[in-house]
Amino acid sequence: MKDWLLIFRGQVWDKEIYPKLELYKNNNIELVVEDTIRKNIINSLVNDLSLNTKLHTTYEYVGLEGRTDIMKFKNVLINPPYSIQVGPGKTQQVWSPLVIFTLKSTLANKGNYEAWHPIGWRNISGDYRGVWKEYQLRNVTDIEINDIIKGMEVFGEKTPYDRVLLTNEPYKGETNITFSDGTQKTMDISKMDFIPNCMVDEVMDNIAKPNEERMNILFDTASHHTQSKHMKLKQESPFTFPCVYSILLDGTINFWYSSESSHHFGIPKLILGNGANSTSTIDENGKYGVTQYSYGIIDKKENLPLIEKALHSEEFQKINQATKFYATGGNPLAYPRVLSKFRKDFWKKYV
Repeated sequence: MKDWLLIFRGQVWDKEIYPKLELYKNNNIELVVEDTIRKNIINSLVNDLSLNTKLHTTYEYVGLEGRTDIMKFKNVLINPPYSIQVGPGKTQQVWSPLVIFTLKSTLANKGNYEAWHPIGWRNISGDYRGVWKEYQLRNVTDIEINDIIKGMEVFGEKTPYDRVLLTNEPYKGETNITFSDGTQKTMDISKMDFIPNCMVDEVMDNIAKPNEERMNILFDTASHHTQSKHMKLKQESPFTFPCVYSILLDGTINFWYSSESSHHFGIPKLILGNGANSTSTIDENGKYGVTQYSYGIIDKKENLPLIEKALHSEEFQKINQATKFYATGGNPLAYPRVLSKFRKDFWKKYV
C-alpha cells in the first residue's frame, strides 16, 4: 500500500477527480481542494463510494506546516489552485507556497513528485524563485513546457503551464526538457539562471560567457520612483529633471519630473518601456532619467540606433517571446534582467 497526496484546483468530479481516486482507491489518499464548499460536496461523494480519502481545503493544508505528525508521501501529484479569493475583487496567488510546502513537508525521501503549475518559477527573477530554489535541491528529471494554446486545450483557459517531475534526492545533473516549440533537450538546469519557453539554443547563444562583457543595463526602480517625495507629475521648480514614465506606441513620451539629479543623466542610452508597449526612444545626450516603468541600455551613441533596430527585428522578438514568463503583463520590447545576461554585442546578428 502506498500513500498518495493529490492537490487539485476546481476540476470536474466525473472526469478529473474521481478517476484518480478510483485509480488509487486501495491506498491511503489525502486530497486537497480549493474551498469548504467543494470539500463538503466531494466528502459526501467519497463517503458514498467508500473511498479511503481524507480531505482538506487549501487553507487547512497550508496551515499544517510546522506540525511534526504530517504524513510523508512516496507519491505526490499536485495541480494547485493558482489563486484564491481573499476579498471583494481581490485574489492571492497560492500555487507557489503550496508547491514549496508539499516539497518541504510532505514528500518522503526518494519520493516521486509531479506538479502542474504556472511558468513563472523559470523566470530570471520574481516572486516565484522560491520554487526554483526548492527544485534545484532535488533531482528534477523532466520538465514539460506548455504554451497558451495547450492551456486552452487542457484547462479551457489562456494560461501557459509547466509539468515538472522529480525525485526527492540530490540532483543528478540531467533534466529532460520538452519546450513549447516541441524541441527536446537534456540539460543541467543547475547551471542555468532561467529556462526559456522555446528556442533554447538561440536564447542561450546570446548569454555572455564568464570572460565576455555583458550588456550595460540601467534598471533602477529606486532613484526616480514615482512614489518618492522628490518626484512630481508636473514640471515646476525644483522638479525639473525629466524621467521617462512610459513611451506610447506613437512615440509620445510621458514624463515625471525629479527635483534631484542622479547617475541616470548625462549618459547616452536607449530607453525602453518596461510595461505594456514594445516601445523605445534614443536618449543620445543623456537628458532623461528612468522611473520604475522604464529602463536604459547604455552604449556608444553610434550603437544606439543599431541596438534599437535589432530589438525591433522580427528575429529578436521571437527571442523576446521565448523569455516571457507571464500570460499577461504586456509585451515590452525586451526584458531587462534577461538582457543583462546577454553579451554586449549580441545585437549585431539581428541588425
